[in-house]
Amino acid sequence: MFNPYAQQIPNEHQPAPQQVQSVLEYSAQQTALTDETRPTVFQSLRVFYQPHFDVGWVKDAVKILAKDYAVAGPDELIVDVLSEEARIFSILREAAPHLHGVFGDTRILRLEAIEGDEGPLLRVVVVLNDNQGDDPEVSLDRFNHEWWIDNCHRGSGILAFDYEITNGDI
Repeated sequence: MFNPYAQQIPNEHQPAPQQVQSVLEYSAQQTALTDETRPTVFQSLRVFYQPHFDVGWVKDAVKILAKDYAVAGPDELIVDVLSEEARIFSILREAAPHLHGVFGDTRILRLEAIEGDEGPLLRVVVVLNDNQGDDPEVSLDRFNHEWWIDNCHRGSGILAFDYEITNGDI
């Protein structure tokens, strides 16, 4: 009998849908599935295991992102986006050092969810204090040219980067 919990499940660097696919493929290898029964069995396994992986993965992902970002609510929207678009997690992890590289290591990066016309969007805001550092437009343009333009296709229009000048409030 196949026990998915006995198998080593990949860590947080592999998105939940891929984890589920790994379990499904392993299960298929361990059982004598024919081409006729495979789709039905795979669908049954996917329905059974997908919620388990999504819930655990997204909770861990938000905790990991909180190391680089000040996560601003509503958390449900962030969880929804990460559940539907697992690749966004990797993009956010990769973007943080690039943002700090152009805006400065001490800058706060705020991750917020916005309900858009076509569904939820995630926005990363570099929080800047009045009269501190370089021109933010120049820094954002540098980030765009050094990293984001080469990676924006991975965000599928769900992710945006911006800055905000405040008087000390996040």
